Amino acid sequence: MARRSGILGAGLAIAVTRRLCVPLLVAAMLATVPPGTLAAPPLDAVNAAIDRGDHENAIRLLRPLADQGDANAQFRLGFMHQLGMGVAVDDVEAATWYRKAALQAHAEARYRLGMLYAAGIGVSRNATEASRWLRLAAHQGHATAQLELGLVYAGGVGVRRDDVQAHAWFEIAMARFGAGDLVSRTRAQRERDSIALRLTPEQLAEAQRLATEFQPPSQ
Repeated sequence: MARRSGILGAGLAIAVTRRLCVPLLVAAMLATVPPGTLAAPPLDAVNAAIDRGDHENAIRLLRPLADQGDANAQFRLGFMHQLGMGVAVDDVEAATWYRKAALQAHAEARYRLGMLYAAGIGVSRNATEASRWLRLAAHQGHATAQLELGLVYAGGVGVRRDDVQAHAWFEIAMARFGAGDLVSRTRAQRERDSIALRLTPEQLAEAQRLATEFQPPSQ
C-alpha cells in the first residue's frame, strides 16, 4: 500500500517554507539555540540585527563565529542561506553550513541536512544519508525528526522497512510534540494508528516497549 511520506515530499516542503512568513521562521531559528552556547554580546547583536530586518549585518556578525567553529552560528548561516535572508538563496551553501553544525551534534542542523538529502536540494539526493541524519536528530529528541524517522521506517526509505520501529518513533514523536503542537501530534498519532494495523500483538508490545524506554541523551 502506498504511503504519503514527509520524506518523499521534502522538496515541496522546503519550497513552501521559503514562502512562509520570515519573522515566524526567524523565531523558530532562534528557539533552536541552547542557552549559554553562543556568547551573549555576539548573540544579542545578531538578534538585534535580525529584529531590525538588517539580515546583511546579521550575516556579517555570524560569519566569523561560524568560521571559529560555533555550531549555532553555523546553523544560523545555513538557515539564512536556505531562506535567502541577507544573501541570495544558496542551497549548496546552506547544506555546507548545516553539515558543519551537524557534525557538532546540532539537532536542528541534523534534521535540516537530512531533509535536504531526502529532497536532493543542495546535495545529491541520498535516502541513506537522509535517514542517517534524521536518526541522529531523532535520538537527540528532535520531535519532527522523530516523526520523519517513523515515516522512513514505515516506507523503507534508505533503510529496511520496519513497522515496529515506525510505530515506536511515531509514539515517541507524539509525546515529544505534546499538546502545544496539535497538528503535528495528530499527524504522528494518525501514522501510529495506521501502522498498528500491520502489527501482530507481539510486535505492538515491542513497539510500545521501545517507545516507553526511549530517552534523549540529555535526559
